[in-house]
Amino acid sequence: MKKFIIALSIMWEHVKSFVLAVLIGLAIIIALCSIIHNVFKIREIYQEDRTGYKNLISVSENRMNARTAGYGEQTVVILPDVAECSPIVRYKKYAEALSSNYKVVTLEYFGYGFSLSTKEDRNNFKFAQEIKSALDALGVPGPYIFLATGTSSMYAYTYSNLYPDDIQKLVIVDGIYPKSLEDEYTNKYVDDYMTNRKLTFFAEFTGYARILSYVSPETFHIDQMKDLGFSKSDIQLYRKMIANRYYTGSMKKEIKELKSNMQLLQNYKYPESLEVRQVLSSGYVEEVNSLIKEGLTKTKLEDYAKGLITNPSIQTVTTVEGEKSNLSFDNPQEVADLVMN
Repeated sequence: MKKFIIALSIMWEHVKSFVLAVLIGLAIIIALCSIIHNVFKIREIYQEDRTGYKNLISVSENRMNARTAGYGEQTVVILPDVAECSPIVRYKKYAEALSSNYKVVTLEYFGYGFSLSTKEDRNNFKFAQEIKSALDALGVPGPYIFLATGTSSMYAYTYSNLYPDDIQKLVIVDGIYPKSLEDEYTNKYVDDYMTNRKLTFFAEFTGYARILSYVSPETFHIDQMKDLGFSKSDIQLYRKMIANRYYTGSMKKEIKELKSNMQLLQNYKYPESLEVRQVLSSGYVEEVNSLIKEGLTKTKLEDYAKGLITNPSIQTVTTVEGEKSNLSFDNPQEVADLVMN
């Protein structure tokens, strides 16, 4: 028995030594990846833009990036979902589908794409003011058609309150519905989302997102981009922005204020004279319906959308085939058609 215990003790020491060696090896690999990633990051940030997508304008004593395409008399303004690393690339198919009939402006908020970061508050009013300043700096006259995705729906709602004469039409794609905070499941989901996004330092520092874009391209829909005919330079830029704009400090400040931004708009409804197209992806509708069947939530997504309507003759809700928050890749033409019609 004594010999067995001694043998077991020796084996345990070997196991501990092996585990320690593995941990040290992993630490060295992570450190090397971090160094390589950050060297590339510094180089890429200051690298000359060869795509023609970089056009920095002065907004709130800072520099914001905006791309203008098309030559129509009316202007469509594309506003990105939260933490989108490269809005100009992500929403390019919207811009292409619309640019034959409209002037199309794609804005990259501070901390997004080529735009510089900011330490300013990320509340609804600040975003609306920055959108206004950016459009003024571009010299693009209104009234505008806003194509707003995800969290940008709240900034579009706020803009419609602050500058009602500037908005001709709102097209909201998989928007945020502030009234949903009254639901216990949604309230917890928002809290968890805000908390989980605080844990991105490791991915940012080590270059995990850069590696993932190659090891698992479908995670960032890069395989889909190839099928949609995105150029090699577009995909290279998108990968670069994934590496360099993966949950920036500005984005995390925005996420931190997500719940308070929703609370500010709890009683928002569309102005009666404002034309609105609310676009819901079928994947999002199905996700909420599944939660209802499981007893986790009570209200259908369509009901939240209809709850904002004040004038059904010019304000509609339409479901479009595609994954949640991915219609810019899944079904860009149908969304563009809803903008035009």
